[in-house]
Amino acid sequence: MKYQEYNPVPGCGCVIRTFSKLLDKDVSMIKNDLEEIAKQLECKATNDIEVFDEYFRRNHYQKKNIDIPVKDLDMKKGKYGVFCFKEDDYHMFAIVDGIIYDKNQRYLDMNVISIYEFVEK
Repeated sequence: MKYQEYNPVPGCGCVIRTFSKLLDKDVSMIKNDLEEIAKQLECKATNDIEVFDEYFRRNHYQKKNIDIPVKDLDMKKGKYGVFCFKEDDYHMFAIVDGIIYDKNQRYLDMNVISIYEFVEK
């Protein structure tokens, strides 16, 4: 897969950046949506797994738990959110039609926890 830098608003977190790319929405709209979900679910942070799981679900993304290195992913067609980790470092990025969109390539040595795939309504 190819990599393309994507950082719509410097300083925004990886979860908001991922949704911004996948949903083609303004960062402030996504932040507001996540804050509302966090409030509804009584979570402390907008980047809690329960919060972004719900936001993916509401936007027609289906979750698949998978345990492989990010470098072994092969997602050529479609839209995906990838949640990954290495030791205590968790990260999320978008893949659209085989292109990884992120602010840098720190994901290269990480392992996938979950993939969220867009499914038609």
